[in-house]
Amino acid sequence: MATWSGQRAKTQFDDSHLKKHIAQLNRVKHNLSQITIGYPRNPDVTPEYHKYILGLKQLDDGTPIVVIPMPNLGISYGQYSRMYELCRNRFDYYIFVEDDYVPVLDEFDLVLVNMLDALGDSCGLLCGVVYDDQPGRYNKKIVPRHAAVSNGIATSASLEKIRRRLGELFPQNSWGGDAQVKFSQNFLKSGLQILDYVDQYPVKYYSHDKGLWIFQEAPDDPPRPDIFIPSQCLDLDRLWTVEWRFKTGLPVTKNNVRLVFA
Repeated sequence: MATWSGQRAKTQFDDSHLKKHIAQLNRVKHNLSQITIGYPRNPDVTPEYHKYILGLKQLDDGTPIVVIPMPNLGISYGQYSRMYELCRNRFDYYIFVEDDYVPVLDEFDLVLVNMLDALGDSCGLLCGVVYDDQPGRYNKKIVPRHAAVSNGIATSASLEKIRRRLGELFPQNSWGGDAQVKFSQNFLKSGLQILDYVDQYPVKYYSHDKGLWIFQEAPDDPPRPDIFIPSQCLDLDRLWTVEWRFKTGLPVTKNNVRLVFA
């Protein structure tokens, strides 16, 4: 899990994301072997947050939590790379997620494992949403193929393939949107695919200045549960301005909704 302890782009200061994430991990069923949390250095971190994150040792069910202090380099993807270097073949699968996206589906880890296994060894990263150069998809302009909503899963075997070829999962001096593309491109350079699961589960993305985006295969998709949601969506009293974006390339639609989660 990648974290940040201070101001985020286009948002007010909020240190609550990690606490919400841990609360959700305590709430949903799972079979995680370990929760590894990156703690990038921030000179403006509050004493309360510093004490909280370093005090995390395990979930209510005993699942161990390992917090790894580290330099603030390479945003979330730099954190993933450095955490992987410390764990590597100790685990068969790695779920990548940021602190402000929380799991809401029971057995979400098994769901991700089963979807990835069904795709075979050629899939290096299975994530929420992939942008690519197919005209019209999600009503976006042509961009390099990359994990646009990158919360997802990879096998240790795939990550080792990247490491052997490139020396690391991710270059530590990259920032912003460029970092997101480079993280994805390292899978592609290593002969691995990056795929999304929008055809099976909806994906919500919190656009800080544009409201909530919901990605689906098509408008007539049957109702399905979420795997992860933005932590802001836990506020069930909030009326959201939603943009619906479709993999089929149909035009974006907008409406106002209140969200309900089981």
